[in-house]
Amino acid sequence: MYINEMAIGSAVSVNAKNKDGKEVNLDTTIIGAYDGGQYKMVLVEALRHNGQILVFESVACQAFITNADDNKIYKFRLPAIAKREQDGKLYHCLISSDNASEENRRGAKRYGLSAKGTLQILGTASNVKGYVRDVSATGISFLASDANLSIGDKVSISFKHEMTGAQLKVVAQIVRIQEQDKGTLYGCLIHKHDAKYTLMISYLMRQECKVRKS
Repeated sequence: MYINEMAIGSAVSVNAKNKDGKEVNLDTTIIGAYDGGQYKMVLVEALRHNGQILVFESVACQAFITNADDNKIYKFRLPAIAKREQDGKLYHCLISSDNASEENRRGAKRYGLSAKGTLQILGTASNVKGYVRDVSATGISFLASDANLSIGDKVSISFKHEMTGAQLKVVAQIVRIQEQDKGTLYGCLIHKHDAKYTLMISYLMRQECKVRKS
């Protein structure tokens, strides 16, 4: 999607490192979007942490944009982040050489699980008990019987993978909701995970290869 087609007011989730080298996940909204030819720019409300406007000295890992016009999620790859003053107010500008691409929500290989887990809505103390039903390199699904969640909600999901013993936690955004007999299945796009999660996916891939060869 051409970046200048993004709707003003669209939600943006940025995964980046600040000048101290700390990884941060920040939410903001689009003020304007411009296609400058070689560079594409998204002007957003200033990114803050603990009330302070942040300074970035490296390229962000990625930014996810939930476009207000079609409610689809788009990835803005490796944007540089710069402060910009406009009409006496400070903003941040995300700058990339690429246009935003629609996130492939279900393209990665999924592996079935039945692991007890806890889902927390980010920014709240609300916890929901349930089960992680499948995982992939880019997504995770969570089954709960007593949750009231919506598409676009940002959550953290914690669970233990019994085969490896790893305690895992991912930060994700709900992109799909499906009612089932035993509850509601929430399909989530992962925004952040650690090395242990990648190792678990590698383990599941190896196990599947062993089964195929046997």
